[in-house]
Amino acid sequence: MFKEYKNQSETLLELLRAYCQCEEGKDKASKEALSKYLNEQDMEFVKWVQVVIHLGCNPQEGTPEEVYSKTMQAFNLLKGWRPQEIEVRNMIIKNPLDQYFIKGLKVLGLSE
Repeated sequence: MFKEYKNQSETLLELLRAYCQCEEGKDKASKEALSKYLNEQDMEFVKWVQVVIHLGCNPQEGTPEEVYSKTMQAFNLLKGWRPQEIEVRNMIIKNPLDQYFIKGLKVLGLSE
């Protein structure tokens, strides 16, 4: 279910690390590279990333599929989705993004 984003998530993790290591995300070039990369992806990937980051901040119990499904449903119903550029902009202000992303991947069983 989650393997389809493996290559994209590896690239994203590199960009997140560069962004978060540069003065806690204040480096303009790394921020622009991260933003550009996310905006070039499809909206489903951006939604997936949002859920992974959320799970990294707020781990939940259950199988990876249950946790993902429950969180995505909550986002769809309660949060809703804005245009991709706004979602990306709002996502980038959450620090430490790289750590949240790594923890979220672990919750989903995609990382050790």
